[in-house]
Amino acid sequence: MNKPVSACIINTKTGEISDAITQADSTALRLKVRDELIPAHGENSFMTVEFRIASFSLKYLRTRLSADADLNPVTLLWLQYLLHNQQGVVDARQANYNLAVNAKKDVQTRYADNVPMQTLLVDLLDDAIAERGNELNEAKARFRDLQTNVQARSAATSTQ
Repeated sequence: MNKPVSACIINTKTGEISDAITQADSTALRLKVRDELIPAHGENSFMTVEFRIASFSLKYLRTRLSADADLNPVTLLWLQYLLHNQQGVVDARQANYNLAVNAKKDVQTRYADNVPMQTLLVDLLDDAIAERGNELNEAKARFRDLQTNVQARSAATSTQ
């Protein structure tokens, strides 16, 4: 999966995205808005949107954009960013689940001659496997939901 856009410059009157980056440092975008775009086009005409910050909110963005601005392109970028991050969550949860399953297999092999110890450890690991399995399933469900949203938003954006 390609790295998603982590920040962009948006025209607050139209919703058009003029610049987008995939790296973490968006300082250059903020400076471009402050030093080039606002002096040339007026106060509140452009703004930097950063998806990687915890305080990012589409509701707040709507309040900063004009009523005629198209929010679909930036919403699609945001959903793609969330989808990329959720893939990382799924991968990490899959690794934890695999670790627990492999630990159970290892315990069964090592303690084959000590059944009481094997039973105790396997029971503990079964609980850990079940918990990690539930976490993995939840992460996959969230990923599928985001995938559906990205596909729907992509279709809506491409028909405009």
